[in-house]
Amino acid sequence: MRTGERNAVARETLPVKDALMVMTRARSGSLSVVNAKGKLTGVFTDGDFRRHMALDGNLLAQPLKNVMTRRPICIRNDALAVDALKIFNERNIDDLIVVNAKKEPVGLVDSAGFAEVEDNVRGCIE
Repeated sequence: MRTGERNAVARETLPVKDALMVMTRARSGSLSVVNAKGKLTGVFTDGDFRRHMALDGNLLAQPLKNVMTRRPICIRNDALAVDALKIFNERNIDDLIVVNAKKEPVGLVDSAGFAEVEDNVRGCIE
């Protein structure tokens, strides 16, 4: 799970231009969007950026709350890894936001990491 500097999180009022820099510093293709209380309100991804860029010439100045995906798929930090794997397989997503009981993002699970684990497990049992 990505935490700390590798877990991109930003307020929903942050302009897209600045959000892209947060994502770049975290080396992440997505960013958890939070409200003033730090609660998860959305997600902004590279895909969201590309889709909106084609429609909005002023996208870089827009606040995240105008372009984020609302009600993002997330998982609690006390869930099992198998639960995360099930979500990846069923929802066709690349990143899964991990939240605590207060709905605050505490980490991010990348599907590529799970693919590596799956390959290693298969190699051990074959």
